[in-house]
Amino acid sequence: SVVIAISDTGVMQDHEDIFGSIWVNPKEIPGNRQDDDGNGYPDDYIGYNFAAKDDGTAPGNTYNKIQGHGMFVAGIACATPNNTVGLAGAGNKCRLFPLKCSPDNSGGNIVYAYQSIVYSALMGFSVVNCSWTSFNYSCLNQSIIDYAVSRNVVVVAAAGNHFASTPVYPASYQGVLGVGLCDTEDNVYAAASGYGTNAAVFAPAHFTWTTFVNDGEYAKVGYGTSYASPLAAGMMGLIRSRHPDLTPEQAIAFARICTDNIEDKNPAYRGKIGGRLNMLKAV
Repeated sequence: SVVIAISDTGVMQDHEDIFGSIWVNPKEIPGNRQDDDGNGYPDDYIGYNFAAKDDGTAPGNTYNKIQGHGMFVAGIACATPNNTVGLAGAGNKCRLFPLKCSPDNSGGNIVYAYQSIVYSALMGFSVVNCSWTSFNYSCLNQSIIDYAVSRNVVVVAAAGNHFASTPVYPASYQGVLGVGLCDTEDNVYAAASGYGTNAAVFAPAHFTWTTFVNDGEYAKVGYGTSYASPLAAGMMGLIRSRHPDLTPEQAIAFARICTDNIEDKNPAYRGKIGGRLNMLKAV
């Protein structure tokens, strides 16, 4: 019953290791291009395509035939467990809801970033993962984050791949869990990860396997906080399922406690990095 929204370039909904994890909107009728549930978004049955008018695709089809970033992210967070294929997402049996925010021809730019957060808030999803960044602060976008938090949504975001403490957003907005990248030996990945206010926690997503663009395909992804963020989103899904009474702020605070200190392993970043997530502590 815990839903993790994937705000990204798009997700292939019928991928063999994704379709079994997708949350179905029971109030919507698929494929009729009507807004059956009256929420303002037609055909949002197993996902929603904000870029439908931009690239001439269907509003209920979240597949991006050019950009695979969203598929990488979705698999890390929510690939279906115990189905004899592929891998298991960090969120175990949590559900995902894909939100295509990038037109096919946009070069991977997340054009409908904050619209997807508003949608997640309206739908009452437990978590929304945002593996995208901008250096531009906006009080309007902070208000959108505030709205999502007020609607009981945990916003999880990538800390950026700029290897600096310069704030990026939404990771550095108040109320967001920003996630940095380390390797499996707890070394901060110096070629990429943002830190400071961008990274309240770190996750070991360097060279991890995940789902790829086409059905039945998988890939090992390299550096990028984009892949650390969905690990944290999956863990936040578990926390929200195990502790449903926690507010978003409390759930994030709890996640920050459920970490291991990695400063001794990274003395150059002492006082600048959060702990590495420990899923066993969280459950």
